[in-house]
Amino acid sequence: MSIAQPRHICVLPQELKTRIAAGEVVEGAYSVVKELVENSIDSGADEILIEIENGGLAKIRVHDNGSGMYPEDLPISILEHATSKIQNASDLSAIQTLGFRGEALSSITSISHFQIRTRCIGCQDGVVIRGSQGEIEETFPFAMEQGTDILIENLFFNTPARRKFQKSPSAQLRQIKELIYRIALAFPQKRWELVADGKKIITLFKQQNLLDRIEEIYGGAFREAMISVEILFSAGQLTGYISTPSFHKSTRQQQILFVNNRVVELANYSFFLSKAYEGFLEKGTYPVAILFLDLNPQDIDVNVHPTKREIRFHDPKAIHSILINGLAHTLQKHDFANLIPGAQSGMVHLPGNQFNMISSQKSDYSGDVAETEEIQIFNYHTETLSQSIVPVSESIYNSILKWKFLAVFQHTYLLFEGVFPGEYGNSLILIDFHAAHERIWYERFLGMNWEPALPEKLLFPYVIEWTPDELDHLEELQSTWENNGILWERTGPRFMSVHALPYFLRNMEIENIFRESIDIISRQVNMQLSYMDEYYKNKSCKSAVKSGDVLKEEEISRLLLDLSQCKNPTRCPHGRPVMHGLNRNYLDQLFKRIV
Repeated sequence: MSIAQPRHICVLPQELKTRIAAGEVVEGAYSVVKELVENSIDSGADEILIEIENGGLAKIRVHDNGSGMYPEDLPISILEHATSKIQNASDLSAIQTLGFRGEALSSITSISHFQIRTRCIGCQDGVVIRGSQGEIEETFPFAMEQGTDILIENLFFNTPARRKFQKSPSAQLRQIKELIYRIALAFPQKRWELVADGKKIITLFKQQNLLDRIEEIYGGAFREAMISVEILFSAGQLTGYISTPSFHKSTRQQQILFVNNRVVELANYSFFLSKAYEGFLEKGTYPVAILFLDLNPQDIDVNVHPTKREIRFHDPKAIHSILINGLAHTLQKHDFANLIPGAQSGMVHLPGNQFNMISSQKSDYSGDVAETEEIQIFNYHTETLSQSIVPVSESIYNSILKWKFLAVFQHTYLLFEGVFPGEYGNSLILIDFHAAHERIWYERFLGMNWEPALPEKLLFPYVIEWTPDELDHLEELQSTWENNGILWERTGPRFMSVHALPYFLRNMEIENIFRESIDIISRQVNMQLSYMDEYYKNKSCKSAVKSGDVLKEEEISRLLLDLSQCKNPTRCPHGRPVMHGLNRNYLDQLFKRIV
């Protein structure tokens, strides 16, 4: 075997280093628009125009009415790591702006032909620089309004390999449109305009608030389906809007998270939302969530990704708990309040002694179920499934206990007269007693140590192939599988043989169950496996009274008492409503007593 002569190690020339850095920051036209728009926002602009041609590869222009740049700073702005937003290392732990590294303009101008025009506050005239590949070719004064206008042409012209692998113009445009919509949600008081190939694509006017912006982008149906979120805790707040359980989507596209007004990609964000909505939505449907997490800049690190789309939290477990339990509580309050028109849900307050991200590196957010309007933050990583259900307020329990039984309809629905929270007069209340009893049994099962599921031997072993690492993960949970009636053994580096399953998994795809557990482990989320939740739901359904059963009045009284003690009395474990109400005003309208 011949060995080639080693090559000498050398330091790359500055031009090549800049092009490599540009590859990290500038993934495509979308990245250029994002960086330039963020600079416009940081400059205080409230009107931002974006023009593109050929998906941004031929031309990108971003014009704003912000503070502009000083004439002497303009040539410096395209140098590597030149910025006005930080001055020393300590500033990195207190980032207040969207941009801060000072590498965007340097990277963008190194792979394009560029022109930058700017006029700052107090300056009589503007100034222009033009150039290519990061080099300024001419500078001259220019009469213009206050603000900055950046023109980028022939993106990636000097990196043909990068240009070759760019997405199609239509795909680039879709990305840019989605970017503008998302950033516009964070800044509703700004005017936005996007023009593509001479055609006006987006025009968003200045709005008073986020809800108005949501309606402007997504329509009136979205606005009507939004639930306000206001969750306060000692280290910050979570605000924004989530959708009602009846309004859901088939994709996760409208699940957006902002941290300190920066759009971020939070690992498992959709997973946390699905846990918050557990019991409210059917599988395969996804809620809308447009949420803003405001934290002390010192509690997050935004300098962990080249494009700043990922961040690191000082205490990620506490944030995950806020997203799950805080949103679950908000949903429960809204669900009950909206069974009768007129009831209002209030702000959720998370007491400071339950969650403090600043005082300690390791927070303790375990505790007993709260009995008041203030909810506890549970450590969902170590507590039982029962603690993922956050209770609604004491006033709701008291209201249920005071309802007066009227009749049974079709041996399916119980009719009561009583006052809902938020209502001043009595309402006619209908309860599906099977759904109510399911909820009661479900919460009983979650609150007790249920007996292990009994395995039933398969006629023929079920053999599944995995990677060695995946099998190692599954073996870590061997005792869990056995306790839940799933018996299997490893038959080689890549194979398992399943010998027995509990009856309720008989018709389920066991391979999917194993894959889900591997997925959970890979996320480092040590939660109860979802098939156990299915087990409890199955048991609850089989244990509950059925439509057509005849209930005695004392049994009805007991059912109402038990329902009043449930942490989520408004929905069955599968997400169906337990109760509905008709108030006097609605009935008067129905019978044309009032117009």
